[in-house]
Amino acid sequence: MADLVMDASGSPPGAQLALSLTGRNGTLVLPGIYKRQMISLDLDIAVTREIRMVGVLSHNSRAVRCAIKMAKTYPFEELVSHRFPLHEAEKAIRLTAGEIKHEKMPLKVVLDPAM
Repeated sequence: MADLVMDASGSPPGAQLALSLTGRNGTLVLPGIYKRQMISLDLDIAVTREIRMVGVLSHNSRAVRCAIKMAKTYPFEELVSHRFPLHEAEKAIRLTAGEIKHEKMPLKVVLDPAM
């Protein structure tokens, strides 16, 4: 279970999944907009695990326009520090968790099924 989980999907199943993945004394952040949908959450999970739930309104339309502009031009491929084939998924996870020391600190680790 995770200490911090965020659901930015804006979908009821996403919120329920995020809650189920949040561990004891963890924090669930909900920055998604659910479009006034009534969402059924198992609040017993939140109570028994003592989960802190935080709603966040994190942007406005101006910020979204800027983010879209950046996403169209930013060289995101440069952020990939490590690339692994699927059969090395465990190694990739261990590197990300800091269990494997590497000359280059992992920034973004990608599992590439085409490798």
